[in-house]
Amino acid sequence: MSQPSTARGPRELFARMKEHWLSNTVTVMDSLLADDAVVEVPFAAPGRPRRFESRAQFLAFAQAAQAAQASLPVRFTDCRDVAIHDTTDPS
Repeated sequence: MSQPSTARGPRELFARMKEHWLSNTVTVMDSLLADDAVVEVPFAAPGRPRRFESRAQFLAFAQAAQAAQASLPVRFTDCRDVAIHDTTDPS
C-alpha cells in the first residue's frame, strides 16, 4: 500500500488522522489516504458498505453522506486506547 507523500511515518499519519476525526470533517482526509487505501467499517449500519477499496470510493461515499445529512454519519469525540505497531518497512 502506498503512503501519502505528506506523511512522514505511521505515528505522524495517525496524529493527523486523529486531528481530522475529532474535527468531524471529510474533505481534509483526502490528502491523508493513499490512493489504494482500504477502509473497513465493521460496525456499519445495516445497508451501508462495510469495506471501501480505494480513497476515491471511500471519499465518494463519505462526501455523499455528509451532503445528504449535513453531518457525518459518525461523530468522533475522543480516541482512547491507541496502539501503534511500528514495522521495519513503513510501506
